Amino acid sequence: MTERGTRLTQQQLDAFAAARNSLAVCEYFGFKIAFHLDESEGDCVEITLDDVKPGQRGGLGTSAVNGGVLAAIFDFAVGYAATLAPPLRKSATVQLSLNLESPVLGDFVRCTARIGKQARNILFVSAEIADEHGKVCARGTGMCALGPEVDLEEWTRGKDGQVGP
Repeated sequence: MTERGTRLTQQQLDAFAAARNSLAVCEYFGFKIAFHLDESEGDCVEITLDDVKPGQRGGLGTSAVNGGVLAAIFDFAVGYAATLAPPLRKSATVQLSLNLESPVLGDFVRCTARIGKQARNILFVSAEIADEHGKVCARGTGMCALGPEVDLEEWTRGKDGQVGP
């Protein structure tokens, strides 16, 4: 258990991510969530799609990753960025703005998001998507509304063994 208002440790974030990665929605999309604490580059949440499926392709009739899939990755990244802002609170993405700069090709996608600014009940988050070669293909910003504070153990364990409250 973590004290109210304190930042989560890397070990706590790793356990939280492992629990979240077992959610049906993550399995459906093929997303994996990871958190990285880095004082020099800034803490970030990373959402990866390790194996792009045929049904996730189709931008302009090409093999590019579909824009709807990219929007979902951005949504996950913005929403989960709240986990990095103490205290741990429920959160929801309330605004997304995406700039699709070039097609995302290949079988691997990585979205990295960082908190830019935190107000009382809202986070301003920036994110970028890179392809399997590390080329940034999309950039975006979003706002994440912050709800009530939650206990890490409850949030990870949830009711009846389910992840979440």
